[in-house]
Amino acid sequence: MDDKNRVMDGSVNEQVRVFEKLFNSTVDVILYLDMDLRVIAYNNALIENFYVRRESIIGKSLKHIFETKAKGGSRRIEEIWPKMERAIRETQRTGKPSKVFENLYIDSGESVYFNIIVAPIMDDNGKIQGTIVTARDVSKEVMLSNSLREQNELLACILDNLPIYAFLKNNKGEFVMGSSAFINDLMRDKNLSFPLTNKDVFTEEYAKIVTEEENELFRTKETLDIEREIKFVNKPFLCRIHKAPLFDEEGNVKYLVVMCEDITGKKEIENQREYFIKTLIHDMKVPTIAQLRGMELLEKGILGNINDEQRSLISEIMGSCNYVLEMISNVLSAYRLENGEKKLVMQRFRVEELLRECAKEVRAKGRSFSYTIKPRNLSAYGDKRALQSVVVSLISTHSVSSEPEGTRFEISVSAKHNDICFMIMRPGIASFGTKALSISFSELLSNAKFTTVGYGVGLYMCKKVIDLHKGDIFASSDGANINVITFTIPEVA
Repeated sequence: MDDKNRVMDGSVNEQVRVFEKLFNSTVDVILYLDMDLRVIAYNNALIENFYVRRESIIGKSLKHIFETKAKGGSRRIEEIWPKMERAIRETQRTGKPSKVFENLYIDSGESVYFNIIVAPIMDDNGKIQGTIVTARDVSKEVMLSNSLREQNELLACILDNLPIYAFLKNNKGEFVMGSSAFINDLMRDKNLSFPLTNKDVFTEEYAKIVTEEENELFRTKETLDIEREIKFVNKPFLCRIHKAPLFDEEGNVKYLVVMCEDITGKKEIENQREYFIKTLIHDMKVPTIAQLRGMELLEKGILGNINDEQRSLISEIMGSCNYVLEMISNVLSAYRLENGEKKLVMQRFRVEELLRECAKEVRAKGRSFSYTIKPRNLSAYGDKRALQSVVVSLISTHSVSSEPEGTRFEISVSAKHNDICFMIMRPGIASFGTKALSISFSELLSNAKFTTVGYGVGLYMCKKVIDLHKGDIFASSDGANINVITFTIPEVA
């Protein structure tokens, strides 16, 4: 009689046949043990997971399988087996299932995690005659859980070391994690702990605003950047706020990362800078205008007759004063653009109308240009006045001494791909290279050796206007002088 027949009677034989039919296709490891913890039946998953030979299983104790297949030596077996035996004996005694979670080492040397459930097998009279042991490989779930835990620990570390108020909020609007700055300033005095609600942290009125705002962010999955006064329960102050979503595997927003930077001090500095710049510009502009008016009186002979040589000198001085006024205007425009005070007024306009107005303005400054537009009725979308200032600045704000007498500029405007392209062909303003090349406009600003003091302010203003149009601007060189400046803006909004 073989091992199988020695350990089973007729009823058990029938149960084993049912067992094999039911469980051979499942991926879980399943064993049928008798009351002495010997293997009566098993499914194919045991062979596939533990690489044991079929003839070495039936009739052998479960401990034998651990001893032959669980790596790590006797010490490891001593750790694992008592837990398993205790769970099985408990089930045999009480008739209730038992659970074990264990990390096993198999022949390949892999560390494999199993959730193990031990369930009783009873005969028709309710007497326990054996146990079913089911082991499910949960290694991937454990690895994922470990990865998520590591990510959460990393996120907690980042948040904890930020010098700003930073916290994580779930889709219930609860604070589930916060930086040390947030905890020290807002939680310690009130003796609070996570999770917190908006009402714990903000004033009642501001809590309503935050709740509505964040419900919308969870719905739209968008980010939010805004400056405003945050009304914390014990410390209201002006903040720069950034809120960004964190997504789960299905693409739904699971958390919001919220960062709040106290900008009260920065705003005070910005206000001081604004006051300084506007005062400086005013103090420069008033005497310059006074000089111009005085030169006009002299030029017209109101203060006495002047000769041609004196008139020529006065004209040069007036030209210099006008240049200073233009530079002052550029400084103020650049500051307003940078500071967000000056907003673009976007509209659709015909390019030819823009160039005609530019021609009138540069003609008054002693310049001129010709232009070509393809197609002739080409239209663009942008701030017409701001773009006009760009064209005029690129033509008129430069050293007169670098131009031959009677030089005319050429402007070519065309539609390319989804952009409107403006090319301004002009005499050189500064030598910055030794061979033909194209450079970014930002590089031009930092590298070009301009021959006219203050010219960089005009270029900066031009670049800022084009940036606000979401366009590009760059210069080309013939190796000695810049001869083409090109800027593009999107054709549509």
